[in-house]
Amino acid sequence: MAINQVVTTVPGVIVLRAAKDKAGQKACAYQNCQITTKCVQSNIQAVDFIVTHGSLKEVEKETIRLFEQKHFKYLLFYSPRQFTSNQNEFIELVEMLEQFYGIYVKQLRP
Repeated sequence: MAINQVVTTVPGVIVLRAAKDKAGQKACAYQNCQITTKCVQSNIQAVDFIVTHGSLKEVEKETIRLFEQKHFKYLLFYSPRQFTSNQNEFIELVEMLEQFYGIYVKQLRP
């Protein structure tokens, strides 16, 4: 890449599962680093974060609230299994966000 080349980025929001203990906090930081690395590789600029102890429903509510404040194109998860063990619930969220808000969901791990 040339030094003066302009790279266009698209906005995204990183979703993280909050941790209560030191080991969990370290894992959360590590996951954030991995997601951020993928963002750089994909020209996605992290414009905000959702950090929660809650379920996928809480992530959904926070995503919609945040989208009303600042538009973004990607919602980035380390793994949806951190928020739900029901794959259909996650698929429904992905479809709803794409259809009604134009938000695409990416995940680093299944």
